[in-house]
Amino acid sequence: TFFHDAIYDPKSNRNEKDSALLFQEFAKDVPLSSSLAKMVVTMILATEKHKTLPSTEEDDNDLAETTQAYFLDMDMAVLGKKPEAYRVYASLIRQEYRFVEHDLYCSKRAEILQSFLDNSDTIFLTKEFQQAMEQRARDNIAQEIEFLKSGTIPGG
Repeated sequence: TFFHDAIYDPKSNRNEKDSALLFQEFAKDVPLSSSLAKMVVTMILATEKHKTLPSTEEDDNDLAETTQAYFLDMDMAVLGKKPEAYRVYASLIRQEYRFVEHDLYCSKRAEILQSFLDNSDTIFLTKEFQQAMEQRARDNIAQEIEFLKSGTIPGG
């Protein structure tokens, strides 16, 4: 869904909700079924916590959950890029949050990244992404955390 992060303000905690609302406005003017529109809204909202959300369409619940899982894994795929590309990504994230004081950024970013490693057995939801990217994502995250703990921004 190209509406994911259509509205993005690094200072806001409403990006997903606002992007979903924007999509709903757009969907009023295009020929989409209501079930497809609901599924897109659900997928956008699922990116807030990177966890699948229950489908509102009971007949397609398994398909909707599988679709969400792949969508969320694609959103997180940047974590499993080759180390050089990941460091570029990490430096771009710092640029997004340049309004945050350096030491606070390093501390909070390391805390968020650590939660990816601690809060579940896997970062990715699908077997395909787990097999292809899980270990590299964990290695990239662990390396970025070490950089941040020393006050260094990877790639910066």
